[in-house]
Amino acid sequence: MEYKSFLIFFFIFISSNLISARFTVIGPEQPAIAEVGKDVILGCHTSIPAELREVRWFRIQANYPFIINLYERGKVQPTCELPRYLGRMELMKENITRGDVALKLLNVSLEDEGTYRCFLETDTYFESAEFELRVTATGSDPSIGIEVLQDGGIKMMCVSTGWYPEPKLLNIKDDGQMATGDFSEIKVQQEDHFYSLEYSQVITQNSNKPFTCVVGTVLSNQEKESSLYVSETWFKKTSSLRRPELSIIVIACAFAVIIVVFVIYCRLLKKRHKYSEEDTAKEDVELLGKKDEQLKRKLAQVEADKGPAGFSRVDVCLDSVTAHQDLRLSDNGKTVTNKFAKQQAADRNAKGATPCVLGKDGFTQGRHYWEVNVQTTGGRGWAIGIARESVKCTKEIKLQPQEGIWAIGMVLTEYQAFENPLTRLKPDPAPQRIRVYLEHEGQLSFYNAVNMCHIFTFLPSFKEKVYPFFLTLDSQTRISL
Repeated sequence: MEYKSFLIFFFIFISSNLISARFTVIGPEQPAIAEVGKDVILGCHTSIPAELREVRWFRIQANYPFIINLYERGKVQPTCELPRYLGRMELMKENITRGDVALKLLNVSLEDEGTYRCFLETDTYFESAEFELRVTATGSDPSIGIEVLQDGGIKMMCVSTGWYPEPKLLNIKDDGQMATGDFSEIKVQQEDHFYSLEYSQVITQNSNKPFTCVVGTVLSNQEKESSLYVSETWFKKTSSLRRPELSIIVIACAFAVIIVVFVIYCRLLKKRHKYSEEDTAKEDVELLGKKDEQLKRKLAQVEADKGPAGFSRVDVCLDSVTAHQDLRLSDNGKTVTNKFAKQQAADRNAKGATPCVLGKDGFTQGRHYWEVNVQTTGGRGWAIGIARESVKCTKEIKLQPQEGIWAIGMVLTEYQAFENPLTRLKPDPAPQRIRVYLEHEGQLSFYNAVNMCHIFTFLPSFKEKVYPFFLTLDSQTRISL
C-alpha cells in the first residue's frame, strides 16, 4: 500500500512540474503594426489551454509598467493609470476560458508607439509577455513642381508631408526606369513628430517620359505616387536664352541706351545756363530721397512690430509677486537671473525648488507676441513659454502641458520642447533672441527672432488665463525682455 501511494505521489509531482514547465504566455512574435487613426488588436495567449482568472495589460514607459486595463473577479475593473487610454480600450474575452485574450486599442496615435506587456494568471500559474507596437502614418500624395534654371535644364521638385516613421524615396523615375541615385538633394525634416520629404533633381533634356515620384516607409506597405509629364516646351524656354538671337537683343538694347544718353547729353548742352538751378534741384531730390528712406525704415519697423496678420506685440514685465525666492529681478521688471552659482543651484533644486517667474499680464483671448533674449555661459538650463494662472512658482512643478506649462528651453547643452515625453530640438543656428507667438484659441509657436526660422509649435487647449513663463536654473543664464 505504501508503495502504491508513493507511485501516485510521484506521478502527480512529475505531471505538475511538466505542466508548470509548459505554461508560458505568448505574444506577437513580430512588432504589431498600427496606422494612425485606426484600431489595432493586441493579442496574448497561454501555451496550454487554461481558464484565466486575471488579465493585466501594461504600457511600459521610462522602464516603468503602467496599468492600462485590468480584468479580475469576472469583469473589467475601472483601473487605468494613463488617462490617454481611457475610453479607447476594449478587452476581447470571448476565449478567456481557453487562455486566449486580446486588447483592442481604438484610434491609434503616435503616443501609443512603444512597449506593452500582457500578464495572465490562472488558479495555479501566472506569466507575462512583452512586445512592441509600431505606429505608421501615410503621408500626402507627392506634390511635384517645376523651376526653370537660367543655365539650362529644369529643376523638378517633389514634396510629401505627414509621414511616420521617416519616409523614404522608394522610386524616382524620369524615364520609366528605376532611379540610380542621380538626384541632387534629399532632405527629411521633422514637423510635429510627423515627417516631410523634399526631393529635387535637375533634368537637362527631355526624355518624353513622365517624371514620377514614389514615397513610402519601410515599416508599412503604404506608398504614394505622383507623376508629371514635362513637355518639350519647357526645354525650349530654357534653351531660348542660349540662341543666337540673344546677341541681337543685347546689341539692340545697347544701341538704344546710346541713343538715349546722346539725347540727354544734347539737352544738357542746351541748358548750360540752368546748371545752378539743376544743382539746386539735385540737392532737393537727394534730401527728399534721404527722408523717403527714413520713412521706409520707420514703416518697416512698424510692420515688424505688428508681426503676422492679426498678432499684436505686447510689453511683458516680470511679476515679482510670482517670482521664486532664488531669482533676482531688475527694478524695471525686464531681466531675471538666479542668485546662485551652478553647483549651489543644483543642490537647492534637488530639494524641490523650481526657480521660475510669470509675467504681470495674462491673456484670455486674442493673438499676441513678445521677444525674449537669453544669454548663457554653460549654465544648467533655462525655459521660456506660457503657464496657466494656477501654476505656483513657489512650489515644485513639472515642465509639461499636463501640469499647465508649455515651454521650450535648454538642459545643459541640449535644446528641448518640454512635453511628455521630451522632444529634442536642433535649432540652427542656436537662438539668442526668441519670438513667442500666442494664439489663445489653441497655438503657441517659437521662432528665432533674428532669421525667423521656426523652432517649435504647441497646439494646446487653454481652459483658463495664461501668463508668460520664465525659468533659469543658475546665475550663468540671464533672461531679459
